[in-house]
Amino acid sequence: MKKKILALILACLMLVTLFASCTKTENGGETDVENNENTENNEANLSSGELILFDEAMKLVEEKVGAKEEDKLSVMKIGGVDVTYSQYRYYYVNYSKNFANYSGYDWQNYDDLVESFNSAIDEALEMESLIVKLSREKGIGFTEEEFDTNIMSAYDSLIEQYGDDYEATFEENYNITQYYLLENEILYQLYNKIQQYLYLEGGERFDDIKKTTLDFFNDNNYVRVKHILVSFPEVTEGEELTEEQKAETYTKAKEILDKANAGEDFDELIDEFNEDPGAASNPDGYYFNDTSTFTQAFKDASFALKEGEISDLVESSYGYHIIKRLPIDDEDIVYTNEYYDNMIEDFRDFIAEERGKMEKSELDEALVQPAVDEANAYINELKQAHDEAIAAEEAEAAEDAENAEEAE
Repeated sequence: MKKKILALILACLMLVTLFASCTKTENGGETDVENNENTENNEANLSSGELILFDEAMKLVEEKVGAKEEDKLSVMKIGGVDVTYSQYRYYYVNYSKNFANYSGYDWQNYDDLVESFNSAIDEALEMESLIVKLSREKGIGFTEEEFDTNIMSAYDSLIEQYGDDYEATFEENYNITQYYLLENEILYQLYNKIQQYLYLEGGERFDDIKKTTLDFFNDNNYVRVKHILVSFPEVTEGEELTEEQKAETYTKAKEILDKANAGEDFDELIDEFNEDPGAASNPDGYYFNDTSTFTQAFKDASFALKEGEISDLVESSYGYHIIKRLPIDDEDIVYTNEYYDNMIEDFRDFIAEERGKMEKSELDEALVQPAVDEANAYINELKQAHDEAIAAEEAEAAEDAENAEEAE
């Protein structure tokens, strides 16, 4: 349907990067904030250590790949930040092509699509300008090692992958200059760093999001536990676990329980004996309430424990569990999906609020006209190809009709 606004994920796109993108949290959820590995970098940003900030980074980029006139030509200002021709062209031409490819060459005839297109352009440019603005205001940047590894060396690897004609390839396929390619990646990574700056421990919004998450857990009767599972041996389909196998599992589990009750480190016992396949993605324990999918025996035993207390052996269909209840009010809460969800919602609100504060100058339409012409040329090529295909179909139909008439 022509007027359908395809999820044009374009409207939600912020940055399009050719470098690698997503990281993972310890609990297996996907996120752009990688808590454990970036805490040290966050501390460096918070303490305003020696960092490569955006403007210095772009000087280093220019030294490496040069800069064309369009890379420095300002076509408007958003929040006091220059929007360059290369930047505007990248989004305008690529989005125009995507809209034409997915919605048809005549997409500009539909108001809803035009509105989505304009919104996508505005969002992308405002987002990039906001990233620059915030990184300047808060002194957020890269360590020398980060910049060399994640920007310069990553770029070298990318170029090696594409070969000698890399520049023409990027221009033809992505409508991007080498200077702006690197700038785009820098902005993408600064976006992640702004999240880290705000939400990792010590960040401006860390305490608020932690409290929101704690309130959620407490209001919904959550517990947090770690456990050691000693699994029953696997049996062949159709067979049942023997009493001997069950007794052997019990004996092994009891020996571990005795070690725990004797004061041996519970985490070390987990590392040595735990057979729970889900433990690797939940190293800080399980957070759950009575609506969870854990077995009822496991839930009942968990809720019956006091904080710091270790259970007796708890039998389930999987084996024997040794459960230790832990306090929810701890720093590990930042590794939970709930903290991440609250963080993402808060960050969206923060970004929307900050975008709304930025003043925009008028776009210099004369300066960006070449980008508009480039996009329209692509659309005209699609129209021509469409018209030629229709003409060919009509000619074939006419020929078929003529042949049928002669056959009669």
